[in-house]
Amino acid sequence: MPRASVSSVVFMVSFLLSAAGLRAQICHSFEPGTYTHHSYKTESADSIGLAPTGNYDLVYHRIAVQVDPTVRHIAGSVTSYFRPLTALTEMAFDLTDSLSVDSVYYHGVRLTAFTHTGNAITIDFPAAISSLDSVSVFYSGVPPQNGFGSFMTSTHYDTVPLLWTLSEPYGARDWLPSKMTLTDKIDSLDFYINVPDGFRAGSNGVMTDSEIVGSTITYHWRHRYPIATYLIGMAVSNYEEHAFRAASPYGDITVLNYFFPEEETEWLATDSNVAHVLQLYSALFGPYPFIREKYGHAEFGWGGGMEHQTMSFVVAPDFELINHEMAHQWFGDKLTCDSWSEIWLNEGFATYLSGICYERLAPEWWYAWRSSTLRRVINGANGTILCDDTASVARIFDNNLSYSKGAYLLHMIRWQIGDSAFFAALKSYATDPALIYSFSKTTLLKAHFETESGQDLTGFFDQWFYNGGYPSYALDWSQQGSSLSMQLSQASSNVAVPFFKMRVPVRIYGPGRDTTLVLDHTASGMEFTTVIDFTIDSVAIDPELWLVSAHNTVRKLPAPGAENFLSVLTNPVRDDLVIWYDSRDQHHVSLDLYDMDGKRLLAEDIPPGGGDYYTTSVGYLPAAVYVVRVTSEHRTVTQRIVKW
Repeated sequence: MPRASVSSVVFMVSFLLSAAGLRAQICHSFEPGTYTHHSYKTESADSIGLAPTGNYDLVYHRIAVQVDPTVRHIAGSVTSYFRPLTALTEMAFDLTDSLSVDSVYYHGVRLTAFTHTGNAITIDFPAAISSLDSVSVFYSGVPPQNGFGSFMTSTHYDTVPLLWTLSEPYGARDWLPSKMTLTDKIDSLDFYINVPDGFRAGSNGVMTDSEIVGSTITYHWRHRYPIATYLIGMAVSNYEEHAFRAASPYGDITVLNYFFPEEETEWLATDSNVAHVLQLYSALFGPYPFIREKYGHAEFGWGGGMEHQTMSFVVAPDFELINHEMAHQWFGDKLTCDSWSEIWLNEGFATYLSGICYERLAPEWWYAWRSSTLRRVINGANGTILCDDTASVARIFDNNLSYSKGAYLLHMIRWQIGDSAFFAALKSYATDPALIYSFSKTTLLKAHFETESGQDLTGFFDQWFYNGGYPSYALDWSQQGSSLSMQLSQASSNVAVPFFKMRVPVRIYGPGRDTTLVLDHTASGMEFTTVIDFTIDSVAIDPELWLVSAHNTVRKLPAPGAENFLSVLTNPVRDDLVIWYDSRDQHHVSLDLYDMDGKRLLAEDIPPGGGDYYTTSVGYLPAAVYVVRVTSEHRTVTQRIVKW
């Protein structure tokens, strides 16, 4: 099909403020049917002062910009092909008032009937439009500094210029005439980036060519997959380029990395990890979504990462960060949340999949990941995963809720339905023909889990997704011969969910023995009895951290007639270790804590007359299994505890 040549685009951006006749030259034809058509017609509930863009479907963008990483400025044009959803007499784009619209062209004719106010440009057409058509907007100016840095100029290595964009969630309009609602993906994209010679520009898709004209160079990036507006990005600096091929079950994937020259060693060392994770994700969730083009990274100056489609921008080649942003290519880019209120479908997934990478590729870190993630969940546990304030960027990207609790929701579903159904559901969800390259919502994901597991998860999602809080468990147990009796009670941190109905794992320990029991906990105070063929020395609630819970206590009840009872009450333990003892006739109690190699890490004397409970802080200890020994004048209790 005809397309704008590199030289003609350079000509356009270089003479952006010149005669109208020259501007009209870039309105090249577009062939409908060349690209797959994707759109999503249900309006998002998000409200952040966006333009009224619900009356058309975006089909294609041709973006041409001129930028210099030493100067905070942009000049460019966007030609948009669109299909009207009703007969159009006007259409709008989101565009900040900080930028100036130089002109608007329609069918090669300059339109004067447009307004640019309220961070929107509204274009009036000379006649109603009812079929595929196009319009071109020319603009320039200094982009504002909003969000996480929607358009940023900076430096690396002290003095080397660097420019990048980060449009999520509401920053695209700061540098690009756009449609920012999560209702419509652009089916296809060409992006021409004109920069001073000596710099590279990275973006979405495949770089088809570049051309030097005078002191500037224009890079043409072509992307032929549907893309949400906020996933369009560019990064410009003196990048080194490194490419390789990664094998996957569905064919080789081109990996392209743009990085700062001073960090070449660190980036070259990531090839193996990137290849392994691409293979893992492809095996679990289906083909890499953009396999015909590339996956890659561009280093940038923001302290984290952004999953721009086919080229994530990251601050460094960190294991967890790389794996998080790569996971977004399936969950966030291929399947995108249909409202910022459902951002966990992007961020909770990517967070959990970075944990899965520890489980599968670096298992020595898997428990530590669960422990640290669970801490963040508890810190924000009375909030809901469903984002209740999409006008607040901080709330949308709340680390405790959207990321960590969203990840733990997946972890708990995995526990609830089992590995086989869980991973089958994720693969069927990621490859669902009705969802791929479009938008999704929690109810659609839930349906996949229910189909694969045969379980009704309505109550589960009511508890954990739509409401906040978490349970605290109290387990009393006693053993007489081979009979183990347990009573499991629960308190909730949130009155909105007075009881969390869950399958609760309980680990039973004895000399050289252990076993896990699963208690189907449907009411507080339930009693359970089973046969155990060894002498129990300790019991722990959920030592593998499958559930969101905290402040759990385990108490061994004395046998009938027993006195001077001692017990370690908290297990697992997060911050405070609590000892329970019968203070009657108490003279002296000591507490010692050892690691599994027998090294004593803590030795304390419990003063007499302090009541039946003694608390000491162990929050400074790393997550691990320890041995606690409590000694009184009459007996000694030794118990394993799990620290998370």
